[in-house]
Amino acid sequence: MRILFLSLVALATFGLTGCSLIGENKFKQVNYYDLGTPVNRSLPNVTVQFTNFRALEAAKYKMVYHTEQSRVLIDDYNKWIQTPAFMLNRNLQFAFCQPPGSSPAPTDHIYLISGTLFTFKIDLEKNQTVLGVSYVIQQRGKEALPPLVDKSVRYVSKFEKHDGLYFARSMTRTVEQLADDIQKDIKNLESKK
Repeated sequence: MRILFLSLVALATFGLTGCSLIGENKFKQVNYYDLGTPVNRSLPNVTVQFTNFRALEAAKYKMVYHTEQSRVLIDDYNKWIQTPAFMLNRNLQFAFCQPPGSSPAPTDHIYLISGTLFTFKIDLEKNQTVLGVSYVIQQRGKEALPPLVDKSVRYVSKFEKHDGLYFARSMTRTVEQLADDIQKDIKNLESKK
């Protein structure tokens, strides 16, 4: 009986101290990132409206890294604040919104932009982010006609360090390149009127 009691005490002591012998399970903070605040690109007497971009990327909020040729890593500790398609849409809507007090644009100066986000990747091998988007620009009220602009574009931006903040800054630069091209397209359409 005494041996059984001592065995139970030894087992309980080992059980209570075993966790400290095995090591601590350290807490790892999850970091969330967003695209930066865009420059306002609104044009006088022109309204630009975006429909939600469709996404072809599989991962939702988690940052996805591409290494080697076909290897993909998903990061559980660095995440986007929204899905990439929603962040892209929100960023573009903010970039092209009219300032308060602006007069409404005439119907023939209202453009509808829709598209598909087909690449939103962080390439660790080349130290760059890649944004790939197909988009169309149509005039309000003439959606049944062929689009005024129909493009499939890809933008690349380098990052300096393998870190979520640097990835987010780099991806913001690719979205700015897209916004620049959309603004040029709209200016070109307006110049033809």
